[in-house]
Amino acid sequence: MTSIQQIWVETSDACRLEADLLQPEAGAVGGIVVAHPHPLYGGNRDHPIVTSLTDAAAAARYIALRFDFRGTRHSTGTHGRGLDEINDMDAALELVASMIPDGSPLISAGYSFGGAMALSATNPRITRRIGVAAPLAMLGPRIAPTEPTLLIVPRHDQYTSPDNVAQAVSVWPTEPTVDVVEAADHFLLGFATEVAKRAITWLSSTS
Repeated sequence: MTSIQQIWVETSDACRLEADLLQPEAGAVGGIVVAHPHPLYGGNRDHPIVTSLTDAAAAARYIALRFDFRGTRHSTGTHGRGLDEINDMDAALELVASMIPDGSPLISAGYSFGGAMALSATNPRITRRIGVAAPLAMLGPRIAPTEPTLLIVPRHDQYTSPDNVAQAVSVWPTEPTVDVVEAADHFLLGFATEVAKRAITWLSSTS
């Protein structure tokens, strides 16, 4: 069983981010934050990929948090072009980190734009990262995580193809796990449950 609570995340630059906190009734094995797609194109924390991933993580006994980036719906502030949003991600991770014991896994995850923010987050407690359809071809060398990382890549992604991903990660200090979703494009319509299953399976195999 999982409880869901609407909360606010406070950032270091005084933004308040509306969020849903999911807590397993049994003891938590770790924590995860899942970030949503681009807010200027309708992305928010209720996206099916985001909700499926947080729900599955909570079922696997992770404290799971999904939030709206600054300027999205009731969250305060204005869109920061993918720079201030890293601060949002770090604040959400810091809150979840405070709820789990030292040494527990802390996962930075997200879909599309949120995947880019998850891979860019700087919180030192992060132990693993998950990027779903993250637009690596648009981000260049600014992303190079050192933690174990799962990249879930749609075969027909319109923004970052599997070949683009292979080229981008060739210079990363730690080789990621690349999991290609056949028959899917960037929007992953109909694949939300499958994406969540693959993510949780990877987390279980690397714990």
